[in-house]
Amino acid sequence: MTSKYALGAKLNQETNTLEAGIEPRDLRRPEVSESMAKAVASLCAVKIEMDRFARDPMGQPCLDDWMDSPRRDTCAYHGDTFLALILPFMGWAPDKTEKYHRAYVAPQFVLGASIKGKPEDVLAKEVVARIETYANDFEGQNRAEYLRYPALGLFVAHEGKHRVAFMRAHEQPTIAAWVRDAQYPAAERINIIAPTDSRDEWLALLDQRYLQVLRRPNLTQGLLNAYGVSTLRWRDLPGLPDEHRVREVIYARKLHRQPKSLAKEDRTLDLDEVKRQVIADEILVERDIHELAPLKLLWRPYFGTAAAGMTAGTGLSAFGFGHPAQTFGWMLTGGAIGLFAALLLMRFRGPKRALLGW
Repeated sequence: MTSKYALGAKLNQETNTLEAGIEPRDLRRPEVSESMAKAVASLCAVKIEMDRFARDPMGQPCLDDWMDSPRRDTCAYHGDTFLALILPFMGWAPDKTEKYHRAYVAPQFVLGASIKGKPEDVLAKEVVARIETYANDFEGQNRAEYLRYPALGLFVAHEGKHRVAFMRAHEQPTIAAWVRDAQYPAAERINIIAPTDSRDEWLALLDQRYLQVLRRPNLTQGLLNAYGVSTLRWRDLPGLPDEHRVREVIYARKLHRQPKSLAKEDRTLDLDEVKRQVIADEILVERDIHELAPLKLLWRPYFGTAAAGMTAGTGLSAFGFGHPAQTFGWMLTGGAIGLFAALLLMRFRGPKRALLGW
């Protein structure tokens, strides 16, 4: 099994050869709108403050709850984990390149993680040397490796996470990092859907087909509105299945809860599947009295009444011909036979999936 250090050495060798003689790129000013840059910088600042909750007796549980962690953690969360809770459709757009390139990055646009302690934990005598290393060294063993979303103006730190807060705390403008680009769907492909009932979940729709639940809707809306995504109501989007029906499927699949993984199928509802199911459920079928689930026939009083009528009718029929009791007995017997036959003859016709209203 190849060790992490062997993989790192291989990456060092490949990228160093690739980058030989090429000046590092200057990515300190993201090519996005001013409002988007402000939103990203604010989000990254919030992440740094949240990291300060880590290892605090009450702060860590608060952080775990906000992150929907099923367990009690003991440190800050990685930037990609944090971002996946906020942004829908992460990982949907194919990456244009798998290669890392050297670049100068502004720390205020990087999601890091203060896992190795807070900036003030660094000894004063080490601060200057660390700043020099973090700002200029591309070749060290602990070099920074960041994933960049150019459309968002946002970086996510995979290696070199703790230096983000450190460089910001010391008001440094630059981190030297190896950067790889990743893609995010264009704003016009996404819609945020506000719930018709304010108590329901907010949703995000991609390509008028794929639906994800927004687990942190206020934060998501602030970021994606700056990106250019519109917020609409269900009724504003023609061609979608019935909202109530869609939410039934969401709750049945528990898509409003913490997903099992970041895989698409564990987070996403394909509305085409819902449409196909609606069509299938509207096919007319016939049912008998025993197929009206979830309702059930209370058969004991029903058949008990029929059996009592049959017994009484048979007994009264023993009276002589023309006797009033015999006539009444025949009536009881006929009624009992009618009750028994009714269950066999009654048929109900309607949609395959019928909801009983009250």
